[in-house]
Amino acid sequence: FGEYVERRLLVSKPMQGTATAVVVEPDGTFRHVPTKIVRAGEQWAAVIHSLGNSTYVLISYSKTFEDTERHWAKAVIDDMASRRVVGGIGGDRFGPDLDITRAEFAAMITRALGIAP
Repeated sequence: FGEYVERRLLVSKPMQGTATAVVVEPDGTFRHVPTKIVRAGEQWAAVIHSLGNSTYVLISYSKTFEDTERHWAKAVIDDMASRRVVGGIGGDRFGPDLDITRAEFAAMITRALGIAP
């Protein structure tokens, strides 16, 4: 599509951790698509924004890093890691004060927007 299309998936209850939708690729891999969980009357819904037709799965995952426990951006880093947008530098380390390259920044933006590589 030329623009994001909104899809809503009803869920029976709010999910624990960070909930996000992922696109399941034909080869079995998956990638994040922009998602938010909203209350729809008496029900909850996952609102997904995607640039194409796909198979979607709603996941709930929480990721934290040892070296961000007292960092000012901890909440955002944890949220983006839980959505599989950022992955850190290995193990349980993120490296919150390290510089990133333009290529790393472009990769993060691409994943955050749910664009296929």
